[in-house]
Amino acid sequence: MSRGEHRAGRSGSARTDRLTRAALAAVVAVVLLLGARGTFAFWTDRATVTSGPITSGSLDLTVDGAQGVPSYGKAALTLSGMLPGESVAETVVVRNVGSAPFRWTATVTRGGDLGPALDVQLYLGSVTTGDDTTYPRTEGCATTTTPVVSGTTATRLDPGAVGAAGQTLCIRVALPSAVDNTYQSRTTGSVTVRLDATQALP
Repeated sequence: MSRGEHRAGRSGSARTDRLTRAALAAVVAVVLLLGARGTFAFWTDRATVTSGPITSGSLDLTVDGAQGVPSYGKAALTLSGMLPGESVAETVVVRNVGSAPFRWTATVTRGGDLGPALDVQLYLGSVTTGDDTTYPRTEGCATTTTPVVSGTTATRLDPGAVGAAGQTLCIRVALPSAVDNTYQSRTTGSVTVRLDATQALP
């Protein structure tokens, strides 16, 4: 091997060594930078969302504008000296004055000595007919199909059927023609119609 060839070989080897050392130095620098990454002060920000006022609603059923608690008296729903075949009727207006839609259930209770013999019917959207002054006294309801209540049966209506404008109900109380002599001269009779409102979900 000549001197020139030897020198060239040494020069190439030295260049390779320098490149290797430079590459190692770069790798070390990257490792050091990555290792120190946790100490960087990254920018941060935050946002907070706050609601507006939240209030609860109300469920409120009234009858003829009255709360009906413990009871609303419909004084006009009365008849003295009632005979078989006679009846009396009156209307009431049920309103929803709260903010929650509701279903309601009507339940009839017949009390007193004459109560068990009375027939009670409740109709929707009706007015009274007839009169309670001329024998036979036969007041009734203009609508006589599908009563909400007949006897002591309770029916639940659709939710939201009652609004602030109100819903008219007609209550008819009759002494059936077939009532026997055991109910003569009974001194007391009473009818109670209880309306129970329950919140209706959408």
